[in-house]
Amino acid sequence: MKHEQAIAHLKIAELTTGPSSVVLCPEDQPVLRVLPCDLLVAYMIDEGDHFSYVQNRDLEEERVSADTLHQYGIANLATMLNDQLQIQQTEGIFAAFLDGNFEASLLLVDALWNQALAHVVDNDFVCCIPARDVLAFCDSASEEGIAKLQEVVERIWPGGDHLLTDKLYRREDHQWVWHTPS
Repeated sequence: MKHEQAIAHLKIAELTTGPSSVVLCPEDQPVLRVLPCDLLVAYMIDEGDHFSYVQNRDLEEERVSADTLHQYGIANLATMLNDQLQIQQTEGIFAAFLDGNFEASLLLVDALWNQALAHVVDNDFVCCIPARDVLAFCDSASEEGIAKLQEVVERIWPGGDHLLTDKLYRREDHQWVWHTPS
């Protein structure tokens, strides 16, 4: 069943449409969950040599709710991080390395931030996710760290592959919000 293999994948809501936009009938559209700060969750199936999206039709065929799909997607992502995640500290920030596809998606795993990495910062987390394979973070009180995160974004944005956002995010009260410098 597709929903049992799904991996939660972070996307950014694109607010533009144009001549190159493709309109799909509702059942062919990917299942998406809207989060704050223009974040979306899509659900991917690893097909070996490529990923495919879980579509609305898959939920209908399997008689599964979007909430159940989300639970599986987060659990499968958490399993990946338990097996593969590496955190490296460099120049006042931390970088997360997973598999080259789901690093930014790690924002979705609450247990990672609430328990596993809670000891790494004294205050809130601030992170950047300029591309799907880049997740860097620091303590919200570290001016040097936040400046380094901005440098990471500037190195990747706008010419990198699989871009997500040039914004920084801050974890407050167990959720991600846009970081606004004080």
